[in-house]
Amino acid sequence: MISLFVFDFDKTLIPFDSFRRYVFHWLKYKPLAIIKFLVFRKLRIYDGAKFKRKIIRSIFKHPKFESINQKFVESLIPHVNFKIISNQIENESKTKIILILSASPDIYISEVANAIELVGKGSHFVNNQFFHLYGTGKIEYLKRYYPKERYRYVYSISDSKSDLDLLKLFESYTLI
Repeated sequence: MISLFVFDFDKTLIPFDSFRRYVFHWLKYKPLAIIKFLVFRKLRIYDGAKFKRKIIRSIFKHPKFESINQKFVESLIPHVNFKIISNQIENESKTKIILILSASPDIYISEVANAIELVGKGSHFVNNQFFHLYGTGKIEYLKRYYPKERYRYVYSISDSKSDLDLLKLFESYTLI
């Protein structure tokens, strides 16, 4: 059986909210759209999921999306706390998956994870449907792609009470 370790990203593996930085990173490239989305979010016209969906769709259309996104990914890597990961996996078998599971957009979460040789998944689109990996969204994703019949849920860590039900699926967990 494959051992599974799940790490939240924002305020867990890094000390800040990456999506907030991501929005402001893109402000210089798509100012009108980003400002509009920020105002709609502030006025509660958009909830968190819709705000992310609108931001992702808007920036993905930018002609220099890949290079701008890559700059952002590279800016995050120095902030990753590898000690949190190594402390949990040091005595574990060779057959393991270390998964970063985040409500932040997959367009950079999976890239950060790949750059540090882990697996990562964030909020994403499938066939034009948005999957917000927040709260129960993380549990649904985990059960679908990492079923308990094939994976041993060893350890999970998060900073958010919205992840408590997810954390309780694991043999041990930490809520920061």
